[in-house]
Amino acid sequence: MRTAYTLGGAATWLDYLEPALRTRGWRVTVGLVEGPTFHRPERYLAQHPHQDWVRIPCLTPTEEGRRQALRQVMAALTPDVVVSMNVADAVAVIAAERAMGHKTPRIVISAQMIDEGLLHDIAAFAPVLDAVVCTNALTRQLAIQLSGMPPERVWYGPYGVPMPADVPPATPSARLSICYVGRLDEPDKRVYDIPRILAMLDTYAVPFQCTIIGTGPDEAALRQRMAPWIANGTARFLGRLAPADIWPQVDPGHGVLLLTSWTDTGPFVVFEAMAWQLAVVSSRYYGSGLERALRHEDTAMLYPIGDATAAAHCLRQLWTNGALHQRLITQGARLVRERYALAHSIAAWDGILRGILEAPPRQVVQARVPLSTDLACCASQSTDPNVGVHSGEGSGENDEWPLTLARVAPDNPQFWAYVAELDTPSVAQQA
Repeated sequence: MRTAYTLGGAATWLDYLEPALRTRGWRVTVGLVEGPTFHRPERYLAQHPHQDWVRIPCLTPTEEGRRQALRQVMAALTPDVVVSMNVADAVAVIAAERAMGHKTPRIVISAQMIDEGLLHDIAAFAPVLDAVVCTNALTRQLAIQLSGMPPERVWYGPYGVPMPADVPPATPSARLSICYVGRLDEPDKRVYDIPRILAMLDTYAVPFQCTIIGTGPDEAALRQRMAPWIANGTARFLGRLAPADIWPQVDPGHGVLLLTSWTDTGPFVVFEAMAWQLAVVSSRYYGSGLERALRHEDTAMLYPIGDATAAAHCLRQLWTNGALHQRLITQGARLVRERYALAHSIAAWDGILRGILEAPPRQVVQARVPLSTDLACCASQSTDPNVGVHSGEGSGENDEWPLTLARVAPDNPQFWAYVAELDTPSVAQQA
């Protein structure tokens, strides 16, 4: 597990899964990578404590240093299964060991993002990988359609959230209570859409209170853009809060969660909001189509990515139509109970891991390394070391422990056009 970043769904997922699997008979050890500057296990553990963990140190960030550290840890622990969560070198180590005829653990990629570089890695290591586990239906289809993985080895393991024991009763309000919860990041989360949406609500004369919970690299710029509403008291920033402290702040049973992302594979925050009986207004982000969880005017109000006018119109409908607002709250809570409750996710992962061990091991086959494959949808891979970037490159944490090994053209329009098409349910049904 990479330790440079303590926010996000992957860390939350591991927080609940590790102790839960232990109660089901698994011996779980969390491997936390360490680098000279960005990847610091103790800093990560301060936010996400784990019972059994091991340090994977590479203080001179080189490929050989990283892989030697991984080999040493695997040799000491002798695991049955290694689940790689954004530690690309872990797959490469096991591929190399198998190519030399050595006995290895089963190797699994946990795919929790829609990323071209990750799909290139899956394609390159498809002959070696025992499984890929995806938290989202679109991610699973991408892994099958583009990487060449056998469908029976690409699993679906959704996120899960706890259902609160008691939600405070809704109280009447003179304003629409809107909240944004998550990383303050542009463009991934498109947080600069928020002030544009608030401006449209002013145009529509919808009274509101907007609460921003979270931190991120673009917080200062977002505060500047929201200065007029901060000044008149209709917007506030609460910073990062402990999970238990978030939802009582935003009118459970009455408020609205606003999601502005352009791509996601959950997200946790939507299911948490639904569990706490908030209505959801969301962009039609890449990842929301095939999952079939967010249905317009049933479990959520949906608007085109980046369309502030349409988003404000959705919010206005909830303000003026109490029956619609209540239907979204009721149906959203039902959705979580039936598909995204914590118990469903834990049971899914327990079954998946047991299924991986029961399946025949992959044959010893040389993986396509160095990575030189093109995905079926596009030819964005480059063998020229001066062209393209590693996924996530440009920040120091990816120099220490790369997110992926593939080099891809950034923001490849062919790839994202394919993603958009595949995320349309009718298209996927024909594939």
